[in-house]
Amino acid sequence: MPAAELREAIDHGDVPRARELLRSEPTLATALIAAPDIEPTSPLTHVGMVRFYGYADHQRTGELAEVLLQAGADKDDETKNGSPLICAASHGDAAVVRALLDAGADVELFDADAPSDTALRVSAAYGFPEIVDELIAAGATINSVIEAAGAGDLTGWSIAELSDFERACALRAAAVNERLTIIDQLLAAGTPIDAEVDGQPAIHWAREQGRSGAVEHLANRGATRPR
Repeated sequence: MPAAELREAIDHGDVPRARELLRSEPTLATALIAAPDIEPTSPLTHVGMVRFYGYADHQRTGELAEVLLQAGADKDDETKNGSPLICAASHGDAAVVRALLDAGADVELFDADAPSDTALRVSAAYGFPEIVDELIAAGATINSVIEAAGAGDLTGWSIAELSDFERACALRAAAVNERLTIIDQLLAAGTPIDAEVDGQPAIHWAREQGRSGAVEHLANRGATRPR
């Protein structure tokens, strides 16, 4: 089936084959692609997730996104199980995010099932600082302390007025994005260093995201090292 062939070309990083398939059957640019463990989605959304799920082990996702956009893929399509920008941002594919931003993708789109989840919110929460910086440079609005902490700037936010949970979320965002100055600001304002979000403290999430600098920073300030 053509859609399966396109998925194979994307997963293998075969840019010429993807271009050939799209040229011979332009409707493939907006067809649904099925893959294990995720809902069928558009090719442009799929390409932003393939490395995260281990379907692909190549560095050509950005180029493939450009090919799909040139073939008529919708940069802001939300009808096929996730907008391309939000999915690429939440799965850490900076190359696809850049391709979408260059094509004029709407940085303020939100997930219909979770209105607070913009591309900036999810990239800040999950710890992709390169993507956070790209989105802010493209004009994304900071609407929450999670986004502010992930971006490394709490200007305008009164830490004292935040709830305990908001402080904990901000500390996790600062840790997974390795914003060390923000970690210190939050701790100085009384945020408990081992405050938990989703059952674990910030140092755990920093380790999970490979932020060794944040792990050491937190440990040196009294955080319990993950076992």
